[in-house]
Amino acid sequence: MTIATTDSDADFPTARKAWYVVGLLVFAYALSMIDRFIPILMVDQLNAEFNLNDAQLGLLIGFGFAFVYAFAGLPLANLIDQGQRRLIVAIGIIIWSMATLGSGFATSYWQLLACRAMLAIGEAVLTPAAVSLIFDLFPATRRALPMSVYAGIASIMGMGSLVVAGGAMALAAMLSPMLDMAPWRVTFLLLGAPGILLGILFLTTVTEPLRQSRAVAPAASAAQFFAYLRDRWTFFIPLFAGVALTSIVSFAQVTWVPNMLVRSYGFPAASAGITFGLIVGAAAIIGVFVWPQVAQRLRNGLVRCLLIGSASGGIAMMIGMLGESAGALLVPATVASFLVATLGVLTPLAIQRYGDARMQARLTAVYLFLTNMLGQGLGPLSVPLMVGVLGTGAMLESGLLVTAAIVIPLAVSCYWLSLLSIRRGTVEPG
Repeated sequence: MTIATTDSDADFPTARKAWYVVGLLVFAYALSMIDRFIPILMVDQLNAEFNLNDAQLGLLIGFGFAFVYAFAGLPLANLIDQGQRRLIVAIGIIIWSMATLGSGFATSYWQLLACRAMLAIGEAVLTPAAVSLIFDLFPATRRALPMSVYAGIASIMGMGSLVVAGGAMALAAMLSPMLDMAPWRVTFLLLGAPGILLGILFLTTVTEPLRQSRAVAPAASAAQFFAYLRDRWTFFIPLFAGVALTSIVSFAQVTWVPNMLVRSYGFPAASAGITFGLIVGAAAIIGVFVWPQVAQRLRNGLVRCLLIGSASGGIAMMIGMLGESAGALLVPATVASFLVATLGVLTPLAIQRYGDARMQARLTAVYLFLTNMLGQGLGPLSVPLMVGVLGTGAMLESGLLVTAAIVIPLAVSCYWLSLLSIRRGTVEPG
């Protein structure tokens, strides 16, 4: 059963103050996505610097970040559900920004991997805290829009981060001779500095909002959370697993399609990032705002739309892998981006709709745990591993095609189980 909360406007900050916090959270999320994905465009430069193979690069982009992010998330979310969220967020922003700066000075693969781990610890606080903060910044009748705006950044910046990163790489190439540093190192420095300033701004200008759930119930303990999740696992675990499985294919596309443009069609690295990010990112932006509207018009629409988007998006990705030109690759990838935009938008909305208000940060952390362990962890790594299984002559396109063919049916099955749980009354909408 979802805990009811007070809904008097007097219990909430003014709309101006609330949207100011959302604006900072959105900016922080955008920065985090850029810092997270920038190694995607540095594959060839990092390979030249450290003599890495595709599996090592996949580990650096995937599990090197995702493993730490996933396991740090739940204990940090427990602090978020009970502590000062503004302080935790500010510290997290500063930690991950310092890790990005530190990457620019790495002298070995293992130092880069250590910086990715520190990056993960800092970023692990952001989304659980944002879901909790937005819940307490807005009355229920006005909560959907700010939550959608924040959650949609994941879909937008999953592609848009490559545009910004590509621009940063171009600027770094111009600054490199002046600083006597490799362009990839300068890129890390350019992207790390803004986050430190943002963390200080968040700490000094944001006020901790009143926790609405405390008006009707005390903070939930860790034992109560695990009991709650155990009683409702037939809804939450299949839902989160479905999102995580779909994320495997989504992260694989974001990681390797720009490199397909470079290797198969001769695009420069920066140009590949900007082209892929602009075209495919535009589709994600449209999806971010369309899918919540579609979900409102369907019974159990949040989960249904996740199922529809994942199934059809996976099919579009597989079609793109069969193309023989850059256009034949990018058009299906654009369609897939629109369809899979359901993940970043609808999952947090489902947590707010079906989850206990006192436990939203921890429910978000469980969702992020699965998504990052499977999605960001296995996604980048799955393609080179699958290419190795397929044998000599196999290309990245074949690896992504087979990955999607295996994973997407499993994801659809998970969403179906979650829908069955709703019909059986395991969870009730708030």
